[in-house]
Amino acid sequence: MNYLISGLCIFFIFFISYQIFLAHFKITEGHSNHKNQHFRRYNITSKNYSNPVKLSQQNAGNVMALTSVIHHLTGKVKTLNKQVTQLVQAQVQSGQDMAGSKPHKITGVT
Repeated sequence: MNYLISGLCIFFIFFISYQIFLAHFKITEGHSNHKNQHFRRYNITSKNYSNPVKLSQQNAGNVMALTSVIHHLTGKVKTLNKQVTQLVQAQVQSGQDMAGSKPHKITGVT
């Protein structure tokens, strides 16, 4: 029983320490790809933050930038899907070459 209580205490101490460790680092939300120069972060300390027209223009630009990133990733997924399909077909062909197309005749089974 003491082992269970000690284990739970150690677990919770570790868990709380981990949460404090995570809280120490600043969490940045949003797109953080430095290659994409069109995406602009929102500056909440500027005067433009209270101007809805400026914010909507910046938001539209960011949506267009993120859309281009999604289209780029979609192309990568299509290429990967094609490669996986070719790999599966090669495995099927290899299996048929090893086993043959006819079922083996098994003897000695009642």
